[in-house]
Amino acid sequence: RAVAARLAAALRLRPQGWARLDATALGQDAVAAAALAQVLRLLSGHEHAPGAAAVSVLLARGQGTLHGVQWRDDILCREPAACAPPVPALPGACWDGRWRVRSAPAGAMLGALGAAASSLGRRERGGMPALVLAGLPALWWGERVLGAPGLGLGAPAELVFAPVGGPLG
Repeated sequence: RAVAARLAAALRLRPQGWARLDATALGQDAVAAAALAQVLRLLSGHEHAPGAAAVSVLLARGQGTLHGVQWRDDILCREPAACAPPVPALPGACWDGRWRVRSAPAGAMLGALGAAASSLGRRERGGMPALVLAGLPALWWGERVLGAPGLGLGAPAELVFAPVGGPLG
């Protein structure tokens, strides 16, 4: 209950699979470390949380990268270099341990937006922080981006943020 209460006070999870974290509200105690570990598990798509010692170091620093998740300022998001390679965007497919495909164009691949994020204009970014963009899911056809569902761009697709480790505990 203490972890859930702390997360409710400190975390704002976004539907695109990233979060804003109020470090002051999170705190620096054992509850904060347990809460941060669960957030890292969720945003990384891993089944298990990272080790307690590593989480404690990250919490004390208040920024850095652990378990494939970046923490900078108040943003926690997937580290693009840690994202899984693209997979066929077939209904039921899971990409990066975080995203399930409900529907997508035939023949498309699902992978990270990556370097293509740098070509997005301000309007296309929809107010999304630059740090988050490269790790967002995108539909690809060969070397061409068909769309970025989390930004509402391009080819229609339905993806669901469903990390393999389940929701926050």
